[in-house]
Amino acid sequence: MRLKKITWNKSNGLAVVFTVFGVLISQNAQAVLYDFNNGTGFDNMGIGGSMTVDQIKMTTVDIIGTDGTRSSDLGDTYHRTNIFSDSRPLSIRSSGESGNDAKDFQLNEAWVFNFDADVYLNEINFRGLGAGESMTLSTVSATSTNQVLVMTSTNESSTAGIWNLGDAFVDAGTSLMIQNTSEGSAVAIFSFTVEWATSGPVETINGTPYVWLDQFYEGLVTEEDYLIAEASDSDGDLLTAREEYVAGTVPTNATSVLKMDSISKISTNQVVSWQSVAGKYYRIIVRTNLTAVSTGWKTMKNNMLGLDGQTSVTSLWSTAASVFVKVGVEKRALYLLIGQSNMAGRAPIESEDEVPVAGCELFNSTNGWEVAANPLNQYSTIGKDISLQNLGPGYGFAQRLREVQPDIYLGLVVNARGGTSIYDWAKGADEGYYEAAVSRVREALKDGNSRFAGIIWHQGESNSGLTTSYLTRLSQLVADFRADFRDPDLPFVAGQLEQTTNERAVNEYILLLPTVSSNTAVATSENLTTIDGTHFDSASQRELGRRYADALLRLEE
Repeated sequence: MRLKKITWNKSNGLAVVFTVFGVLISQNAQAVLYDFNNGTGFDNMGIGGSMTVDQIKMTTVDIIGTDGTRSSDLGDTYHRTNIFSDSRPLSIRSSGESGNDAKDFQLNEAWVFNFDADVYLNEINFRGLGAGESMTLSTVSATSTNQVLVMTSTNESSTAGIWNLGDAFVDAGTSLMIQNTSEGSAVAIFSFTVEWATSGPVETINGTPYVWLDQFYEGLVTEEDYLIAEASDSDGDLLTAREEYVAGTVPTNATSVLKMDSISKISTNQVVSWQSVAGKYYRIIVRTNLTAVSTGWKTMKNNMLGLDGQTSVTSLWSTAASVFVKVGVEKRALYLLIGQSNMAGRAPIESEDEVPVAGCELFNSTNGWEVAANPLNQYSTIGKDISLQNLGPGYGFAQRLREVQPDIYLGLVVNARGGTSIYDWAKGADEGYYEAAVSRVREALKDGNSRFAGIIWHQGESNSGLTTSYLTRLSQLVADFRADFRDPDLPFVAGQLEQTTNERAVNEYILLLPTVSSNTAVATSENLTTIDGTHFDSASQRELGRRYADALLRLEE
C-alpha cells in the first residue's frame, strides 16, 4: 500500500484547510460516491456485506464493538453495519441493540472495509463530530495497524462536515478501518467518495476493452484513437475490429474471420460448416425467400458451442427445396426485471426453486454473468437487505421460456427494490431507479454477446388506488425505455397485483396498458394467492412467472 503524508485541520463549517505532501493526483479519474442515506447493500449487514458503485465494490471486512470485540471472532451477527431505512447514514449496531433507528459509532467502535480496485480516497461526510472529537482512519493488516488520518473537529458549532482525505492512494484489497476515538461522540457517515486510480476510460463507449485493442494497434492514446481503431477494418475482411472482438477473431488477420465454409448434403442430411472460435456460442438462421416479407429469417438452431477452427451442424431443415443460410454469434436474449417487492421476491425459496435455470445467466455485481440461481434480485444496485430477497416471478419466467424455446440463450438483469412507487421509477426522479436500470442493461450489453429482448415489470402495491394517472405514467415509462434504447417496439409486460384479498383499482388500469402502448402485454394475477395479503406465495410466484413468459411469447407470434 502507498499512502501520502497528510496534515490538516477543520476551522469553520465545511471549509477544510489542508496541506498535502507528495500526493500523486489522479488524472481524468472517475469519482465514485458511496451514498449511505437511502438504504444500500450494507443495510443491517454483518461482515461480507458489499455495495457496488460504478463497478467498484466496497466490502465489509470486519466490525469492531465498543469493547474491542470483532464480528470475525464472535460471529457475523454480533456487530452489524446499520443503515436499514431511508435517510439513515452508515453507523454500527452492536450486539443486543434492536429497532430500525441508526445506532451511531460509539467510542472504540469501528468499521473495517476494502475496495476491489485501486482508488484515491477523496472525502468522508460525517454527522455528529463535535468540537475536539475525532475519528481515525487506519490501514489494517494481519500484523499491524497504521494510522493514516486523525479527523478532529475544531468547530464547536459543527456537528457534521466533509473531511478531505487528500487523494490518499490505496491498493485494491487493502483493509481500511474507520474508528471512533473520542469519548462522548456519536458519529455516522453520510457518504464516502473515492476516485478510480486510472488514467481514464478502460473501454470504448461500445464496450471494446482498450487492452484488447492495444494488442493489435500501436500508438492509441486518446479516446478518439480507440474509437477509430474499433471502427477500422485493417485486414480487409469486411468486419470491423469491434465485430471481430464480439466474434473472438483477430482484427489484423484476414484469415481469422467468422464466415461460412460450406453447405453440403450427405444422403438426406444437410451439413453447415463455419469458421469458429472455441468457447463462443453460435446460431443459424434461414429463410426460403429473400424478398417476401412473410418468409423472413427464422432461427433453425442456436446456443451451439463452437469448436476451435471449425464447427459443423447436421440436418437443419428437410422440407424446403432451397434455403438461404446465415451463421452468427449467438446472443443472449436479455430481459430486464424491475419493480417493487413482488419482483424482488418475498416468497420463500423452496427446494424446487434451488435448482439453477439451465441455459440462463444472471448479470452479477462485477458486471459479469453467472448461472441464474435464486434469489435473482441479489445483485440489484438499488435493492434492500439481501435477507429480503427471495423468490420472485423471474425464476418461473425463465423456466417457461426455456420450456417453450429449449434452445434459447437467456440473460436476466434483475434490478428491483421493494416499497417503491411509480413516481420513484419515472425518468429523472430523484431516486434514480430508472437510470440505474438503464445503466445495468447498458453494462450487460457491452460484451456484444446479448440483445435487449424485453422488460417485465411488477409494481403498483405502493399505488394501488391510482387509476388513469397510473396508466399514463406506466405508458410513459415504456416510451422512455424505448427511446433510450432506440427500440420503438421493445416488448414490455406488466403484471397485476394480487386480487384475492384486496380490491385494487390499479389492476384494471394495468390491464389497459396494451390499449395505449403497442407491443405490450399483461400477466394477470387471477386466482393467485399470497403470504400476507400483498406478496405472492411461492407457488403463485412460479405461476406468475409462467404467465409473464406466455404473455411475452404471444407478442412474438
